[in-house]
Formats: sequence, structure tokens, C-alpha cells
Amino acid sequence: MKRRVIILLSVAAAFSAAGAGAAPERSEHHAGIAMHLVEGINAMRAQHGLAPVRPTPSLRLAALAHTRLQVKRGAFTHDSPDGSSFSDRIARFYGQRGFSRWGVGENLLYGPVAMTPEEALRVWLDSPAHRKILLEPSWRDIGIVALAVSQAPGEFGGHDVVVITSDFGIRSR
Repeated sequence: MKRRVIILLSVAAAFSAAGAGAAPERSEHHAGIAMHLVEGINAMRAQHGLAPVRPTPSLRLAALAHTRLQVKRGAFTHDSPDGSSFSDRIARFYGQRGFSRWGVGENLLYGPVAMTPEEALRVWLDSPAHRKILLEPSWRDIGIVALAVSQAPGEFGGHDVVVITSDFGIRSR
């Protein structure tokens, strides 16, 4: 039986206020994984009495830019090449200006291209740090991207993988 390796990372930040090129990617089911993950996340949030998250273009662009950069660099990390924090990186797309409350969280995952949305969600739920991000009551927005990449470099070991970035956010006045 072939061993399946799935790797994940999570991080969150909250504050109160007073595109890179990509490696070759297959696109057979990127949107499908992302769409089904949002549905699964919202179903799970509903089971816990939490408000759903809604897809937001600015968070999706933040997730897409970071996922492409990770694949290009062969690095699986929340860190930005310029040394900025993940929250500063996301804020470039999902701005803080004009909001009294702003916060973001991020879950990352990569694994075999054949990974299903249900498998991805189960992996996140089985990890206390990822589960905490998914079940954060304040989140209202989500941007999620899944890129299937052939012969992904660096930390991906030259394997065909799917890399998933989910960015969560809250902004209120």
C-alpha cells in the first residue's frame, strides 16, 4: 500500500485598530476542492452553532498569491520571502484601513493530488491548531485555493501534490 503523506501548518492573528509566477499547475479540480471545502467548513461550523464564512475575492487573491509563491519557491510555510508576517502579507489584499476590528488566520495543507475535500477537512479537524482556526467564532470571510502541481520542487520533493491555502478573516467598523 502506498504511503500518503499530508503536511499542514496553521497560524492566526487579530488586531484592534484605533502575484508571483507559478510552477506548472494542473487545473482539473482546483475550484472543486476549494468550493467543497468551503461547504464542508460551513457545515462543520453550523454543527458547532457558528456563523458561516463567505468566500471573499480579496482573501482568495491573498491565498492564491501565497500558494503560487510557495510552489515557485518549493517552500511550505506561512512566512513571506521579504520577512513580513503572514498577517502583513494578507493585509495587502484584505486591508485593515477603516476597520476598528481586523483579524486573519491561515491553514495550509499539502498532500497527494488525489486528496479529496473530505480528507483535507478531516486532516485539519484532527489537528488541534487547525481545528481552532476552523472553529474561530469571529471569522466571517474566507479565501481558499487548491493548486495541483506536477513535480513540485523543494520541500514538495518533486512529487505531484495539491497545495491548499485557506485564509480566514474578520473586518468590522
